[in-house]
Amino acid sequence: MSGDGIYHMARDLDEPIMEPTVPEGLNIIEWRMETKEEKAKYIKAYNAAFPEKPWNVEGLEHFMKSDMWISGTTITAFMNGEIVGSVMLYWKPEEGEQGEKQGFTEHIFVMPPWRKKGVGSALIGKGLSYLKKHGAKTAFLEVRANNENALNVYKRMGYRVVKEQKVLEYTL
Repeated sequence: MSGDGIYHMARDLDEPIMEPTVPEGLNIIEWRMETKEEKAKYIKAYNAAFPEKPWNVEGLEHFMKSDMWISGTTITAFMNGEIVGSVMLYWKPEEGEQGEKQGFTEHIFVMPPWRKKGVGSALIGKGLSYLKKHGAKTAFLEVRANNENALNVYKRMGYRVVKEQKVLEYTL
Protein backbone atom coordinates (compact mmCIF):
# COMPACT_ATOMS: atom_id res chain seq x y z
CA MET A 1 0.00 0.00 0.00
CA SER A 2 1.28 3.46 -0.84
CA GLY A 3 -0.14 6.84 0.07
CA ASP A 4 -0.13 9.99 -1.95
CA GLY A 5 -2.12 13.17 -2.00
CA ILE A 6 -3.99 15.14 -4.58
CA TYR A 7 -4.17 18.90 -4.42
CA HIS A 8 -7.34 20.59 -5.60
CA MET A 9 -6.28 23.99 -6.91
CA ALA A 10 -8.29 27.05 -7.91
CA ARG A 11 -7.52 30.17 -9.93
CA ASP A 12 -9.56 33.38 -9.65
CA LEU A 13 -10.15 34.49 -13.24
CA ASP A 14 -10.79 38.09 -12.16
CA GLU A 15 -7.08 38.35 -11.36
CA PRO A 16 -4.79 39.32 -14.28
CA ILE A 17 -3.81 36.37 -16.45
CA MET A 18 -0.16 36.07 -17.43
CA GLU A 19 0.27 34.92 -21.01
CA PRO A 20 3.95 34.03 -21.37
CA THR A 21 5.69 34.30 -24.71
CA VAL A 22 5.25 31.33 -26.96
CA PRO A 23 8.48 29.62 -28.02
CA GLU A 24 9.28 30.51 -31.63
CA GLY A 25 7.87 28.19 -34.26
CA LEU A 26 5.05 26.82 -32.10
CA ASN A 27 1.50 27.01 -33.35
CA ILE A 28 -0.95 27.13 -30.42
CA ILE A 29 -4.58 26.65 -31.40
CA GLU A 30 -8.00 25.80 -30.04
CA TRP A 31 -8.47 22.15 -31.09
CA ARG A 32 -11.53 19.95 -30.56
CA MET A 33 -10.19 16.76 -32.16
CA GLU A 34 -13.02 16.16 -34.62
CA THR A 35 -11.70 13.09 -36.47
CA LYS A 36 -10.70 9.61 -35.27
CA GLU A 37 -7.15 10.35 -36.54
CA GLU A 38 -6.95 13.58 -34.51
CA LYS A 39 -8.17 11.77 -31.40
CA ALA A 40 -5.59 8.99 -31.92
CA LYS A 41 -2.85 11.63 -32.36
CA TYR A 42 -3.90 13.30 -29.10
CA ILE A 43 -3.98 9.98 -27.21
CA LYS A 44 -0.53 9.02 -28.53
CA ALA A 45 0.93 12.32 -27.26
CA TYR A 46 -0.98 12.12 -23.96
CA ASN A 47 0.30 8.59 -23.31
CA ALA A 48 3.88 9.59 -24.16
CA ALA A 49 3.61 12.39 -21.58
CA PHE A 50 1.84 10.19 -18.98
CA PRO A 51 3.04 6.60 -19.55
CA GLU A 52 2.08 5.73 -15.97
CA LYS A 53 -1.62 6.46 -16.59
CA PRO A 54 -2.45 5.70 -20.23
CA TRP A 55 -5.75 6.67 -21.81
CA ASN A 56 -7.39 5.34 -24.97
CA VAL A 57 -9.46 6.76 -27.83
CA GLU A 58 -12.61 5.04 -26.49
CA GLY A 59 -12.18 6.77 -23.11
CA LEU A 60 -11.62 10.11 -24.81
CA GLU A 61 -14.68 9.63 -27.03
CA HIS A 62 -16.76 8.71 -23.96
CA PHE A 63 -15.67 11.96 -22.26
CA MET A 64 -16.43 13.91 -25.43
CA LYS A 65 -20.08 12.74 -25.21
CA SER A 66 -20.47 14.35 -21.77
CA ASP A 67 -22.34 17.58 -21.08
CA MET A 68 -19.04 19.19 -20.13
CA TRP A 69 -17.48 18.67 -23.55
CA ILE A 70 -20.30 20.60 -25.25
CA SER A 71 -18.43 23.70 -24.08
CA GLY A 72 -15.04 22.02 -24.05
CA THR A 73 -11.95 22.31 -26.17
CA THR A 74 -8.23 21.93 -25.95
CA ILE A 75 -5.57 24.53 -26.39
CA THR A 76 -2.84 22.54 -28.11
CA ALA A 77 0.67 23.45 -29.22
CA PHE A 78 2.04 22.00 -32.46
CA MET A 79 5.48 22.06 -34.04
CA ASN A 80 5.60 20.89 -37.65
CA GLY A 81 2.26 19.13 -37.20
CA GLU A 82 3.34 17.21 -34.08
CA ILE A 83 1.75 17.80 -30.67
CA VAL A 84 4.10 19.53 -28.25
CA GLY A 85 1.62 20.01 -25.40
CA SER A 86 -2.04 20.50 -24.58
CA VAL A 87 -4.53 21.59 -21.94
CA MET A 88 -8.17 20.41 -21.92
CA LEU A 89 -10.75 23.04 -20.95
CA TYR A 90 -14.44 22.87 -20.09
CA TRP A 91 -17.01 24.05 -17.61
CA LYS A 92 -19.87 22.30 -15.90
CA PRO A 93 -23.30 23.05 -17.35
CA GLU A 94 -24.62 23.93 -13.88
CA GLU A 95 -23.35 26.87 -11.84
CA GLY A 96 -21.01 26.57 -8.83
CA GLU A 97 -21.66 27.19 -5.16
CA GLN A 98 -21.96 31.00 -5.50
CA GLY A 99 -23.95 30.75 -8.73
CA GLU A 100 -20.82 31.33 -10.81
CA LYS A 101 -19.60 29.39 -13.81
CA GLN A 102 -16.68 27.11 -12.85
CA GLY A 103 -14.05 26.25 -15.45
CA PHE A 104 -11.69 23.30 -15.44
CA THR A 105 -8.18 22.84 -16.80
CA GLU A 106 -7.36 19.15 -17.14
CA HIS A 107 -5.00 16.76 -18.84
CA ILE A 108 -2.26 19.40 -18.96
CA PHE A 109 0.85 17.98 -20.57
CA VAL A 110 4.01 18.99 -22.40
CA MET A 111 6.12 16.48 -24.30
CA PRO A 112 9.43 15.77 -22.50
CA PRO A 113 11.76 17.53 -25.01
CA TRP A 114 9.69 20.73 -24.66
CA ARG A 115 9.50 20.91 -20.87
CA LYS A 116 11.00 23.90 -19.04
CA LYS A 117 10.69 26.07 -22.18
CA GLY A 118 7.52 27.98 -21.29
CA VAL A 119 5.13 25.79 -23.28
CA GLY A 120 3.07 24.73 -20.25
CA SER A 121 2.73 28.30 -18.99
CA ALA A 122 1.74 29.52 -22.47
CA LEU A 123 -0.92 26.79 -22.78
CA ILE A 124 -2.31 27.45 -19.31
CA GLY A 125 -2.36 31.23 -19.87
CA LYS A 126 -4.28 30.83 -23.12
CA GLY A 127 -6.59 28.31 -21.45
CA LEU A 128 -7.37 30.64 -18.54
CA SER A 129 -8.12 33.46 -21.00
CA TYR A 130 -10.44 31.11 -22.93
CA LEU A 131 -12.37 30.20 -19.76
CA LYS A 132 -12.62 33.85 -18.69
CA LYS A 133 -13.81 34.90 -22.18
CA HIS A 134 -16.60 32.32 -21.86
CA GLY A 135 -17.79 33.63 -18.49
CA ALA A 136 -16.03 31.36 -15.98
CA LYS A 137 -15.13 33.09 -12.73
CA THR A 138 -12.85 30.37 -11.35
CA ALA A 139 -10.66 27.68 -12.92
CA PHE A 140 -10.00 24.41 -11.10
CA LEU A 141 -7.53 21.58 -11.52
CA GLU A 142 -6.23 18.57 -9.63
CA VAL A 143 -2.60 17.55 -9.35
CA ARG A 144 -0.63 14.91 -7.46
CA ALA A 145 0.93 16.51 -4.40
CA ASN A 146 4.32 15.02 -5.28
CA ASN A 147 4.37 16.54 -8.80
CA GLU A 148 6.54 19.50 -7.80
CA ASN A 149 7.28 20.67 -11.36
CA ALA A 150 3.58 20.97 -12.20
CA LEU A 151 2.80 22.55 -8.81
CA ASN A 152 5.41 25.24 -9.40
CA VAL A 153 3.97 26.07 -12.83
CA TYR A 154 0.39 26.18 -11.51
CA LYS A 155 1.34 28.40 -8.57
CA ARG A 156 3.25 30.73 -10.88
CA MET A 157 0.12 30.93 -13.07
CA GLY A 158 -1.98 32.02 -10.07
CA TYR A 159 -3.53 28.77 -8.83
CA ARG A 160 -3.66 28.12 -5.10
CA VAL A 161 -4.30 24.91 -3.17
CA VAL A 162 -7.86 24.90 -1.81
CA LYS A 163 -8.08 21.28 -0.63
CA GLU A 164 -5.81 18.29 -0.13
CA GLN A 165 -7.10 14.76 -0.56
CA LYS A 166 -5.24 11.69 0.64
CA VAL A 167 -5.13 8.76 -1.77
CA LEU A 168 -4.36 5.20 -0.73
CA GLU A 169 -3.52 2.68 -3.41
CA TYR A 170 -3.26 -1.07 -3.08
CA THR A 171 -1.09 -2.97 -5.51
CA LEU A 172 -2.35 -6.47 -6.23
